[in-house]
Amino acid sequence: MQFIIQLAVVDKSGHHHTEKLFTIEKQSDAPNDLGLSLSESKLLLNTIQKQAAEYLGEHRACPCCQRNRRIKGKQTIQYRTLFGIIPVEGFRVYRCACEKPSAQTASLLNHWCDSHTHPELRSIETRWASLMSYGLTANLLKDILPVGERCNASTVRNHLCQIAQRQEAELDGLPDFLPGDPREWEKLPKPGKPMTEGIDGGYVRNRDDRKHHFEIIVGKSFAANAPTKRFGFVQCLENPMAFG
Repeated sequence: MQFIIQLAVVDKSGHHHTEKLFTIEKQSDAPNDLGLSLSESKLLLNTIQKQAAEYLGEHRACPCCQRNRRIKGKQTIQYRTLFGIIPVEGFRVYRCACEKPSAQTASLLNHWCDSHTHPELRSIETRWASLMSYGLTANLLKDILPVGERCNASTVRNHLCQIAQRQEAELDGLPDFLPGDPREWEKLPKPGKPMTEGIDGGYVRNRDDRKHHFEIIVGKSFAANAPTKRFGFVQCLENPMAFG
């Protein structure tokens, strides 16, 4: 029995383009043939790396004069995905004089994928980091996905900050989000004095089971015209009286 793995792309006009990756032979009645074997997964990886090499070869030419640019040297990037780290080989080229370059050389790999992390992996990191600490997010990712040991709290935090900065930049030029007529804004009541809040978190030992800890988040607010308030909560705790 033959299994053909293909990649199908449909553009905006509805045109279909199908790219055949590779073909594998399987015995329908053999339990060991379920899924992909290690050798077959390596073959699929080599096919993807070959496609990356073809892309680099096609884009080696200068976009202005179409002449092949001289190769400065080879490079390898570690592309992080939900299914592991994929090494992708490429090279740097000397920029052509007709490009009017600001830099002498250029990396075709960086032009192809400016980030070395797949967007879906960043999406998972950001979603989980909004629900738990950066450290717990990194540990959970390493427990269930082959993301590599380089995934740590700092990596998750940096990716989250980059996404937040990009989203804030997309808001530039948009009108203010105050409702109503701008001419009426001067009639709105003045806000009170500035309020300062401090928030921190940590782990507390379980009173009943001394081997385990639970995470708490606490804070305190200060205001000139309001009494000081303190607050705290335990995330995802079904029984708030479980720890006294």
